Amino acid sequence: MTTYASDTIGTQDPVLLVLGGDELMVSESWNVHEGVLEQPMAWTIQCGWGGTAKDFLSRYTKGTPFQLYVAGALQTTGRLDGRRAANPGGGTTVMLKGRDMLARVYDSHVDAVQTFQDSTYVNLVWRVLLYLNLVTGQNPDPAQLATTNEANRQIKAGKTKTIVQLAPPRTVDEILTDAEGVPVTPGVHQQIQANIGESWLSFLRRYLDPAGLILWAAADGTFVLSSPNTAQQPLYQITRQDMTNTTQPGNVTGYEFDDDATHRHSVCVCYGRGGGRKTGRTKGKGGVVDDDLFNEPSGWYRPQASGGLANGYAQPLAIREANCQNTEQAENFAQRKLAEERRRGWVLSYTVAGQVLPVYGSTGGLAVITPDTIVSVNDEELGLQDNYYLESLERSRHPYTSTKIRLCRTTDILLDPTTT
Repeated sequence: MTTYASDTIGTQDPVLLVLGGDELMVSESWNVHEGVLEQPMAWTIQCGWGGTAKDFLSRYTKGTPFQLYVAGALQTTGRLDGRRAANPGGGTTVMLKGRDMLARVYDSHVDAVQTFQDSTYVNLVWRVLLYLNLVTGQNPDPAQLATTNEANRQIKAGKTKTIVQLAPPRTVDEILTDAEGVPVTPGVHQQIQANIGESWLSFLRRYLDPAGLILWAAADGTFVLSSPNTAQQPLYQITRQDMTNTTQPGNVTGYEFDDDATHRHSVCVCYGRGGGRKTGRTKGKGGVVDDDLFNEPSGWYRPQASGGLANGYAQPLAIREANCQNTEQAENFAQRKLAEERRRGWVLSYTVAGQVLPVYGSTGGLAVITPDTIVSVNDEELGLQDNYYLESLERSRHPYTSTKIRLCRTTDILLDPTTT
């Protein structure tokens, strides 16, 4: 595993903003936040401007298309949200902010009651994107709405290394299939209706969440409807030696680790209900255990075998989810809720210099840091040696370039639509 001093990286990963077709090299300050589970991706950038503020404001209006590159790799495409010009006394500076193409789905609200008769998740998402003029064509186009993140991940990482999959990427149809290969009924157990006042993204999540699907924007302005992929070999590597080793300090400048059980639960029971006039009412009930808490050596988060509570208490969580039609979907939803609690309670973050990391197993290769990838961590001080899922990151320059990455345990990324 390659180690290097953190001050030797970050000098060759510049930020380039293409605004309305014009290339603006950014060297002053920026902040970029993106993640698979947090949408949409957003950024703010401050840069110098040689002309007058009037020239800039008239040239780059709100809604101007942009592309954002890091170290030559396209990261996001969208529209300019806002701009600000100032002269603090040393010359004109401009502050810009924008978000990716999913911002329109996030901001736009349903302005009239609409019903959907589609029987697949792809068709439902496509209809919404088409309604918002974000795609073209009446039928779903894989080039505009992909069902895996493989191609997008390669673009954002800079294609430095082929990301080896431990298992083939699953399409949406494969995601919605149980262990026996039987298709799982899409979340269309009743008439789908978009209600006035809710955002279109909230509407979609009402049906995508129980299915374990996430919609996010790709780097080129298209969209991805899929699930986070933890079945990958590591793309990056992070090394931290213990405090006694001063010759090989590692490749991070700081870290944060938090393991907190506040407001977490060791057991979750989900009650679902589905059906209608023709099929009758059906009920689904699923209960699952959070092994992370249930197996704590203290025994506090589980009752004794005899049922007594002298040395422990199983902290239960009970929820209702009408979109769960059977036991399998209810159990999955319960597992997802416990996984969300684990992600909030177990947080591992590293700050690295620059915006790239060493490619795992390489003696000198670098790749741009991007979410939905796997990082191999060898942290002697914390005693952590494992592969972790890179869920989100924040790039910044104030005044030095750094990237803060948030890692999750792969077992905490649980979004499958069934217990499999």
